[in-house]
Amino acid sequence: MNARPNGAAPIRSCVGCSSRDAQSALLRLRLHAGSGIVVAALGSGRSAYVHERPDCVAALSRSKGLGRSLRSQVGAETRRELVLALQRRLTGAAPA
Repeated sequence: MNARPNGAAPIRSCVGCSSRDAQSALLRLRLHAGSGIVVAALGSGRSAYVHERPDCVAALSRSKGLGRSLRSQVGAETRRELVLALQRRLTGAAPA
């Protein structure tokens, strides 16, 4: 168990850039139980975190950290779909 000073925010690593930041500054990703698609989510379970920055999101397409964090194989097509969805989120574009 990681001990934190009272009131200290949890720290997580971004799977895009590998830098550490407060959990609240990162977007939480996890595998959706039914479809296997990686989605932004609330709740409990294995998670990966990424900064909502274009460079971190783009790095997900080549990062092995996503699969390691989720303890699952994340295929190239799933990874590509995730990157596109997060890029739309960053630009505020409506889903296609």
